[in-house]
Amino acid sequence: MSCQIPALHELKRISSRAFLEEMDVIMNKAIANNTAFIIDHYGKEVLFIPASLFPSQPQESQEMNL
Repeated sequence: MSCQIPALHELKRISSRAFLEEMDVIMNKAIANNTAFIIDHYGKEVLFIPASLFPSQPQESQEMNL
């Protein structure tokens, strides 16, 4: 199963001020709807991704012979 995280250009963006004012509502909505989003904090971006968008089973890493 591959990651279901959408491309960055498809994600909703929200300012850090708006996130601060409505954090509980935004987080609950994002988790309930399995929605990732970007928080813009004065030109720096933080990505919020609910755990449900990641695969449930970690993929086995392949060993590298050096």
